[in-house]
Amino acid sequence: SLNQKKNCFIVRYHEWAGSKTDVDRLPLQLVEENGKFYITFQTDRFSLYAIAYEKAALDISKVQWKATAFTYDGQAKKVELEGVPEDVKVTYAGQFSATEPGTYTATATFDYDTEKYATADFSKFASVQWTITKAAENPPVVTPGAPVQDNPTQPSATTPAEPAGVVAGATLTVAGNTYQVLTVDGTKTVAITGTDKKAAKVTIPQTIQFNGEVFTVTTIAANAFKNSKNLKTVVIPKTVTTIGKNAFSGAKKLKKITIQGTAITSIGKNAFKNVNKKAVTKVPKSKKKAYKKLLKKAGYKGKVK
Repeated sequence: SLNQKKNCFIVRYHEWAGSKTDVDRLPLQLVEENGKFYITFQTDRFSLYAIAYEKAALDISKVQWKATAFTYDGQAKKVELEGVPEDVKVTYAGQFSATEPGTYTATATFDYDTEKYATADFSKFASVQWTITKAAENPPVVTPGAPVQDNPTQPSATTPAEPAGVVAGATLTVAGNTYQVLTVDGTKTVAITGTDKKAAKVTIPQTIQFNGEVFTVTTIAANAFKNSKNLKTVVIPKTVTTIGKNAFSGAKKLKKITIQGTAITSIGKNAFKNVNKKAVTKVPKSKKKAYKKLLKKAGYKGKVK
């Protein structure tokens, strides 16, 4: 083990007439730098260094939560992660299994051998919000000419039923953009998932209205504007906190990007890969350094101002 290595010694000898004499013992020191371990020992003239051990890196590029939207059918549903390296043990907690319709939050913790593997950032997989939506109800069958029964539990044939509320996972189309409902309890939120393919400029709104309900746009979904051939300009509002993987990948004409807010904490892999090489992204001054780093990791090669 590493602890044992800390207690080793180098023995220095004098040799005289074919015999060796133990002169002194030089204690080893184990030093860690960026996941690499070096054995060092001091002589009277110089220090020697040798790479003793290097931790392996865990590949977490394929880790993601499986399906997070279900429809009620009376059977228990659960969420779990996929793409987890085989040497990593995942322990689920919170509301990771349920049967009834509702919105739930599941959490996960990760355990692996820290002597073998360098530290991996599993924080973005630590929790997930998922939903079970109510099953669609079949409308009553009305036979032509048959009398309408007075049933207080069902809408009558002559009285239209009130429209059902929007549920998590539903797809909405507003002003040419498409959205997926993320949450309906408390603050109602949506992710923008796409727009008119002919659009050259897209200004993502902070909120949308649908059937009298107001939803806040907090997310740009994965692949939302991927390979958009005509998109040249995009404005991202203050309410957005997350940009999904491949969100703008391959939008080769995209040259002008404006990020209005300071709340973005996650930009997915390749979200801005292969946008125009001369692209310019304007960001709040206070977030320039942080956003520049996130954009670079997401494949962006343009300027940030």
